[in-house]
Amino acid sequence: MPASQQKPRTRRRRIAALLAPVALAVGIAAVALAAPIGSVRQVAGKDGCYTADGSSGSGPGTCRNIRGGEGATTLAISPGGRFAYLDGYGQNNDVPVLAVFRRSDDGRLHQLPGKRGCFSSDGSSEEGPHTCTNARDLDSGDATSVVISRDGRFVYVASQFRIMNDDIGGVAIFRRSVKNGTLHQLPGKAGCVSATGESEDGPGTCTRARETDDTSNVHLTPDQKYLYASNYDEPPHSGIAIFKRGARSGRLHQLKGKNGCITDDGTTAQSGTKVVCAKSPNLGEPWDVATPDNRFAYVPAAYGPDLVQAFERNAKGGLVPLTGKHSCVSDDGTSPAGPCVNGRGMNIVERAVLSKNKRFIYTNAYSPPSPLAVLNRNLKNGELSQRPGKAGCISADGSSGDGPNTCRDGRAINGGYAGILAPNGRTLYYAEYSSDALTIFRTSKKTGAFSQLSGKDGCVSADGSSEDGPNTCGKARAIDGAYQVALGAKGRDVYVAAEQGNGVVLLRASR
Repeated sequence: MPASQQKPRTRRRRIAALLAPVALAVGIAAVALAAPIGSVRQVAGKDGCYTADGSSGSGPGTCRNIRGGEGATTLAISPGGRFAYLDGYGQNNDVPVLAVFRRSDDGRLHQLPGKRGCFSSDGSSEEGPHTCTNARDLDSGDATSVVISRDGRFVYVASQFRIMNDDIGGVAIFRRSVKNGTLHQLPGKAGCVSATGESEDGPGTCTRARETDDTSNVHLTPDQKYLYASNYDEPPHSGIAIFKRGARSGRLHQLKGKNGCITDDGTTAQSGTKVVCAKSPNLGEPWDVATPDNRFAYVPAAYGPDLVQAFERNAKGGLVPLTGKHSCVSDDGTSPAGPCVNGRGMNIVERAVLSKNKRFIYTNAYSPPSPLAVLNRNLKNGELSQRPGKAGCISADGSSGDGPNTCRDGRAINGGYAGILAPNGRTLYYAEYSSDALTIFRTSKKTGAFSQLSGKDGCVSADGSSEDGPNTCGKARAIDGAYQVALGAKGRDVYVAAEQGNGVVLLRASR
């Protein structure tokens, strides 16, 4: 430094020395006020939500207007994160729409222009006829109703399509451009599977498949060889259809014989009393299929058994239930198939998310007190257990099927729906339909322990309230009827498909 500047430098040092305690105090305050890792805030302005009419509970013009979004159930983000696909039930006599978006580096969504930006069974959207591309057997499934192959070349969409009073269901199959995100349904029967081979275009327009008449969710195995389609038809006909997937063609081929499906008693709604599938009385109404590897699968069985059942994949790709007490965890230690581990928080359990190391399973239940639970998984034999005491679960009021004060007390936990784990394995997000909320939990990668973030950081709801009162959660527009959570590739961008909000919410996570 020039000699002429030596004195000023000395003086600055003295000033810096005097200000150092102040700076230290400010720094400490900043650290104290820093948002916890995984906590979220809605992106400001219209870019924070995307709805069918641009409105939210805060009024018209408070979100971006999109085609589709009505009764939104699922958002799937492509490998690489450049595109997103939003599915929904449709409302007010509008048909369900699959919407296609380009995704900016900052997480914002931009619907593709014209008919490339949406698909429906008749080419219409809430904006009128001929505003979307026509697709066969396209009708919303539930949360996690859209899955994209790891190479990004194919998209599979669960369908609950009905013709008159007949359940057709199935899966619609699309080829996807990795470059521009556009979709093209596979031609002819290859473009869909359904319970009768029908679609809205008539008989013989889809490939016929067993146990697909009310398909709610679709899941690809880690090796990408098989697709599991959950069918939540009422027991004994609820179950899972199992397909071999063509890696090059994207086509689905149902496994032969009983390996191609599994139901409570081996029958389907179409087969009557004829046994055409494998049997597992512990299926109940299956929703998620958690696949940690290419050997085991775990299925939450709601509305009857109230348990999580472990399965092993056989040499032909079929699912075989494990046996013995540790093959399942139920709310009371019993099941239709025999004894289970006596667990807590399994009441109407619908959803399951695996930990990053695959040693733990985080479940979510729908009906009050809507507990979340953590199960331990043996990596070698696939067996399940649950840790003792309150450490095993969190519920809306601290209760479980074992009585009051048997779980920890959480906030905004009501109507548990689909969740996801952040890429770093440290934050768990779950949608809560009846609370109109997103709930946020810190997880231990080593032990599987989980706890809700404290205060408002632990939840985001439509009005900022929870069962604990007003201003006990953060607030987000259009999150009503939260259904499913999706994340950008690095976990910074958090999306919530909201069935009552009629669209998708964009939040930014602290990292």
